[in-house]
Amino acid sequence: MVGLQDDGVVEAMEANRKAIVMRRESEKRNENYQVGQRVREIVPEMMNRKSRFSHRKEIQNVNLGLSKFPTTTLGSYPVRRSFVYTFMKILTPFVANERNPKSACSCWKR
Repeated sequence: MVGLQDDGVVEAMEANRKAIVMRRESEKRNENYQVGQRVREIVPEMMNRKSRFSHRKEIQNVNLGLSKFPTTTLGSYPVRRSFVYTFMKILTPFVANERNPKSACSCWKR
C-alpha cells in the first residue's frame, strides 16, 4: 500500500508517528506518582463547598486583607517605550477631549 501513497503523505504520516512516540515518552518522564495518587483520591463530595460564600468572604478578608477590587501585576513590570508610544497612538483619539485634544493623558508623557 505504501507504493500507492504520495511521498508527501508518507512523510507526514511518519512525522506524525514520531511525534506520537515522543509525546508518549515525554509523558512517562513527567509522570508524578504522588500527583496521580491525589487525583485518584478525588471524590464528588470534594466538589461542594462546606460553607456559604458570605462566610468564606469574611474569613478571607480578615486573614488575607484582600482589596475590594481585583488587582493585576501588569503595572509592576517595566514597559518598553515603543509599546507606550504605539499604545498612545491607538488610545489618543478615543481619550482626547475638548480641553486637551492633543493628549490622552499627561502621565504618558514621561
